[in-house]
Amino acid sequence: MDVEKSITEWENRKTYTEFTAEILDSIPDDKLLQAVIDYIADGIIKGRHNKTYRILKKQSIGMQYVWAIWYLEAEVNNGGFNQYFYNSAGEFAEEALNGCKAIGAPKMAEIIEGAMTTLGQEFELQKKTREAGTLEAFMESYGESQLGKWDDEFYKYPENLESLMVQYIRSNYQHFITTTGDQPKDPIQILLRYVLSHRRRHKLR
Repeated sequence: MDVEKSITEWENRKTYTEFTAEILDSIPDDKLLQAVIDYIADGIIKGRHNKTYRILKKQSIGMQYVWAIWYLEAEVNNGGFNQYFYNSAGEFAEEALNGCKAIGAPKMAEIIEGAMTTLGQEFELQKKTREAGTLEAFMESYGESQLGKWDDEFYKYPENLESLMVQYIRSNYQHFITTTGDQPKDPIQILLRYVLSHRRRHKLR
């Protein structure tokens, strides 16, 4: 792999200031999820990270689900569920849980639900760690917390979250179109757009 080339492509990736059905149709599957995440980060949150949850709750349920699942992956892959719940990303746990159910990832949903249950059982530990407010206390909490068992289950990736999120976006354009007047209302119209988009990409015969 050419690392330098990959970095350059990443830095020069195309971003969008709006989404119409036609624009969404034009984005390849392997770039669709990142395009939506970039739009949410740059077009909606706009650097107001301390208000992310409140801002996202005003957006469509589809936008909330995709952001919540993506955020979950980023945090858990970086530092496990212990980090996820310690940081602000944990505010989106309910949305990540419901999002996994919505996109067709029930096993991941079970893992998230299990981690949330464990979190509730460790209330005193979490409280102590937050009150200490130090990196040392946070790192020590890994040795006491039982959340690690859910990390192990998560890292097995029983379902392909990225692929399922792309499918979800394709079949739920009404949650991702941002231009007024371009929202497809008729379920048949939504289905046709998805089928036509899928056919163009996979050259179905």
